[in-house]
Amino acid sequence: MAEINWTAEAELWLKDIYDYIARDKPGAATRVVSGIYIRKPRY
Repeated sequence: MAEINWTAEAELWLKDIYDYIARDKPGAATRVVSGIYIRKPRY
């Protein structure tokens, strides 16, 4: 399986995504970001 190396810029984008969603639904923000982190690439 391929290894994903997160760049600092990508982590900032992910934080921005979390912050945007969390304004209305903090639980959903956690699920979205967690889902992105644990997502396995499709081949």
